[in-house]
Amino acid sequence: MVARCIALLLWTGVGVWSAEGWSTTGKVGLFGSSVTTRGAEGSRDPAISGTSDATSLQGRVDTGLDWRGADHSLDQKVLIHYGTVHQRRDGWQENADEIRYDGVARKTLREPQFLYFGWGLESVFNGPPPERYSHDPTTLRVSLGYGQLFEGLMPLRDKLEARVGVRSQKRWGPSLGDDQRDIETGPEGYLHYDRRVSEDWSFQGQYEVFNEFRDLGHVTQLATAGLDLSLAKHLTLVLAIRAFRESRPANRPEREGYDTWSLRQETLIGITASW
Repeated sequence: MVARCIALLLWTGVGVWSAEGWSTTGKVGLFGSSVTTRGAEGSRDPAISGTSDATSLQGRVDTGLDWRGADHSLDQKVLIHYGTVHQRRDGWQENADEIRYDGVARKTLREPQFLYFGWGLESVFNGPPPERYSHDPTTLRVSLGYGQLFEGLMPLRDKLEARVGVRSQKRWGPSLGDDQRDIETGPEGYLHYDRRVSEDWSFQGQYEVFNEFRDLGHVTQLATAGLDLSLAKHLTLVLAIRAFRESRPANRPEREGYDTWSLRQETLIGITASW
């Protein structure tokens, strides 16, 4: 599987990325954050499970590096969120913890259709309590398949992308059982839309689904959405939501955290710098 992905990446255009066609986007900021959750305590999503209902201080870094050519394209995105809350008994505790890197290389067939090779990494700075091991868990994934991409349908900027393919992923972490560290391979689906409505506000939404060939009843779903509103040159309001659901694998007897949606909702306002 990995060998085929590497071959597809070579075919989709390594060596064709010229100096022209690159674009970057990014935002860094320090925010005051109000967080509300549902089902966070038993969530199977590490970005939700360490969350509590509280007002906290949060730092955010969101960057993108894209390239567009005649019949090839490349998107990369890095997302780092880290927040802390002060509690009288326990002092400063994490209340937001997410590290994510995503990349996709596309080979256009006939617009808007393409074949793709995707890769990504997801982790956290510190894992679940009480041990809170560093980067526990970490997930590495690669995928390939077919998709469609629509850009520039609305002013000022918008992007609609849908993909269907096959993914292989592996997780690491001392809190995981041996069966949870196996390589998982199965079908994936991906749907993303983002739009900059004006210079002052934009919004985006994304849905991902994955399950295993060995256990087709084991399905993970992740939905995220957000809205950014510029109140002043360096003052931004952010509304964000993250929802996760994982059905219980056939080889896992416990039911806690499975077969239910967990939710994290944030309202943030803070000082930002964008490019």
